[in-house]
Amino acid sequence: MHGTTETGELEKIVRDVPEVQQYFTISGDPDALIHFRVKDVDDLQRVVNAMRRTGKLAGTKTLIVMASWRREALS
Repeated sequence: MHGTTETGELEKIVRDVPEVQQYFTISGDPDALIHFRVKDVDDLQRVVNAMRRTGKLAGTKTLIVMASWRREALS
């Protein structure tokens, strides 16, 4: 995020991007983690470019999930 971008501003940005599944503000560098669901790498590039064009992000770092596992939450 940009140094002056507040959490509320980021939430407004990501809510307007249908590919965003969830986002987290985190401590350290980077300041936020955004989970996208896209159909392919070209679609990912389009979404990342759209996020960059908002002018609210200082930079981006893209990681692609190759495999995943998730423990279900305890009730």
